[in-house]
Amino acid sequence: MGDHLGNPVLVTFPVPTSLLTKSLSSPLVPSSRGSMVVDGETVTFHAAMDKKQLNLQKEQKDKRFKDSRNLYLVKEGVVLAGSRAAADVSVSDMTKRVQLEQWKTQMLRNLHMFVSKTRLIVHNLPPDWNDAMLRAMFKKHSPPKAVIREAKVMRNIRDVDEKGVGKSKEHGFVAFTTHEDALQALRNVNNNPTIFTRSKRPIVAFSIENRAILNAKMKRTERSKEKNPLYREKYLAEKKSTLIQNKGKGKPEKQKYSVKESKQKRTEAGGEDGRDFKGQLAKPSQNVSFAKKHKLSKQLEVHRGQVQKSRRRKPAIHVVYM
Repeated sequence: MGDHLGNPVLVTFPVPTSLLTKSLSSPLVPSSRGSMVVDGETVTFHAAMDKKQLNLQKEQKDKRFKDSRNLYLVKEGVVLAGSRAAADVSVSDMTKRVQLEQWKTQMLRNLHMFVSKTRLIVHNLPPDWNDAMLRAMFKKHSPPKAVIREAKVMRNIRDVDEKGVGKSKEHGFVAFTTHEDALQALRNVNNNPTIFTRSKRPIVAFSIENRAILNAKMKRTERSKEKNPLYREKYLAEKKSTLIQNKGKGKPEKQKYSVKESKQKRTEAGGEDGRDFKGQLAKPSQNVSFAKKHKLSKQLEVHRGQVQKSRRRKPAIHVVYM
């Protein structure tokens, strides 16, 4: 019910709700169920919800929530100063991480940009690494049944060597077929001190893509395939066989891994060897906030101070020559 200003009013009756609903829905009430006419004014009503019903309504609302841009994945793998993952991280690595966080915030202001769920970007690659080495490294640190669709080291085509190979930009992309595989690979590789060097660790995050460019690329690829008569025949034959195989079947089941497989190399607390180097773990949320520039700068200052303190604590090693 409501007052003369339209604000809702809670009214308690000494009779059970079932009897009240039954009486109001009887033919004596001239208007439809859920409302009644008082002094020419229509008053609407409904039974008040208890705590259990409110919690159920909240759960249903959370299930309906859809993040079409996957913004929550921006938090995955972020290393904060003072956390266990930031232990022994070099100042240069933390500086690069802060710069990348600022770049992400700037890029995601464009509504066409979204976070890919299956494509990773890897920074701090050694200059002499190629595509095969990048693929092999992620294959080693991915689930046993993971399928890598792409592993590419980005190069500067304007700066090539005598073999015609461009100079490495020291970052690359790795794409998987499923989000679960990409997520597990990110948590195993990101900030791992046993890969590369302890002072220059891999920085892995979900790639930020442009939806407009991606859609245009897909359409261009489809047009190219349609013009190719050999591919068209193969495509139609594969599509026909797939339809025949899936006839009468439901939706394909998601790829599952046993508990034994997941515990062979990884633990719940840390990475493959149990150490906490993974950084933050992302969870779907309606409120995704990005770190401000001054807060990121503060994080860097805090980390610099912690690194200096740890250096002072280490005892000096004196070498005595005989």
